[in-house]
Amino acid sequence: GNISGAPGMVMRSEQGYPGTFSAIDFVFPDSGGEEITALFSHNSQLLAFTETTVYAMDDFAAPTPITHGVGCVAPQSIQVMRDGSLVWLARDGFYALQGGAINLISSSIDRTMKIHLNRNRFRLATAVIDPESGEYRCAVCPTGSEAQSLILCFDGNYWREINYNMHISSFAVTRDTRNLCLVAACDASLVSPFSRETLS
Repeated sequence: GNISGAPGMVMRSEQGYPGTFSAIDFVFPDSGGEEITALFSHNSQLLAFTETTVYAMDDFAAPTPITHGVGCVAPQSIQVMRDGSLVWLARDGFYALQGGAINLISSSIDRTMKIHLNRNRFRLATAVIDPESGEYRCAVCPTGSEAQSLILCFDGNYWREINYNMHISSFAVTRDTRNLCLVAACDASLVSPFSRETLS
């Protein structure tokens, strides 16, 4: 999805030949050509996201909108929780898809979402399901910073915050018996123009 020169396009590879694409096998899920912000497979269903809509790609030739007004702004924020809920970051907060219904799950931290976060950096947010706690953890930028140092954690019911004072660019979990959560990070001052050195 989001093909170079055609951000609203989704192409599919030929069956049995990953990476081999037909020049005529493509679709624009949004009739206006809105940019595809993420693609994700969940419960044997391919979902295509724009910033304002989620499309089910069951019929590739005729994508079906699941919802209007709710999309995804950060492709790396999409994760599946242990209860099967698909969680992601939208323009106005975090949403979850479960049982065919999409619900806002961050209403309890609405003030944080609207005031205390750098919304211009939402696109770079990255998330992981912690292998020990099962929490959904998403790294975002606090207001006035370009460093993703704030972690918003959701256990399925409640939210909490962790601040590592580092810029977190990505998460990963090892696929072995260790089941480790790995973090790609650097000193926050290396990416933020609002570091103490700059302000002093």
